[in-house]
Amino acid sequence: MPHKIITVIGLTCLLGACAPAQPPVARPPTTLEQQLSNAADLSPLNTEFNAGLGNLTWLDDSAVQAPTVENSWLRVWNTNRGSVWYSDTSGSMLYAYTTGDLMVETKIKSNQRTDQKARSDSRYTSAGLIIRDPDSSAGKMRWLVFNIGSQDGFFGTEVKTTRDSTGFSLDSFLGNSSLSTWYSNKIEGSSNEFQLRICRIGAEFRFYAKPVTASNWQEEIISADTVKAGSEAPVAGINGNGAIRLQRPDLPTTLQIGIMSNDIEVAGTSENHFDYLRFKRINNFELCTQ
Repeated sequence: MPHKIITVIGLTCLLGACAPAQPPVARPPTTLEQQLSNAADLSPLNTEFNAGLGNLTWLDDSAVQAPTVENSWLRVWNTNRGSVWYSDTSGSMLYAYTTGDLMVETKIKSNQRTDQKARSDSRYTSAGLIIRDPDSSAGKMRWLVFNIGSQDGFFGTEVKTTRDSTGFSLDSFLGNSSLSTWYSNKIEGSSNEFQLRICRIGAEFRFYAKPVTASNWQEEIISADTVKAGSEAPVAGINGNGAIRLQRPDLPTTLQIGIMSNDIEVAGTSENHFDYLRFKRINNFELCTQ
């Protein structure tokens, strides 16, 4: 009997039933978006959410409750637990097209719905920054995220990188052929309000975090205490203990850059809040800690 079950499951997967839903198709940028994306000054893309969404747009908002602004923060409450950022599955994001070397920053609270000062406590509830190749498609998802929130049992940061698979694997047999690898670090203390930055120069991406009560930005690292999950394939920019500096030469010059929200728990009790999203041109990584 077990052999028959496995055979049926395998046949079903071959017929496509195990494959994830197709990711949303990104519309091409408008003429105005192209102009803003290439500008030397990216401040017109800056968004203070108490004034609306500015020049940002949604890529699939089906996974979130109708977002509202509360006390100048954008409140995002995930309702579709199947739409999440992992492997070939994609969730909702609010973004602007942006080109070239830059720094993007946001301020986030990942909290319980009943108490905004309490940390999110669902299994995977996180919020943060996302950078995505507009041409991502099933089996060829290319994006990375940097977030804070519940990371499978602890409150911490997460850097996740997703790219095309290479060769045959069980995941590709099941239709999940994009590879995600994530690295999480526990955040000590009780604060649930952080500022996050991603900096890009060329093909290199670096990640910085700061609790709102702190003065200094800290670059995200991998250490003996870092929790890793996902693909076991080598990840360019991850070399033992040290700073996480992802090398993504596969990503194009023009990207979709913005904010994302995940909540995988079926009976989620948490939500995420965003204060702002800001962009800035940079020509060296030293600017990312200023």
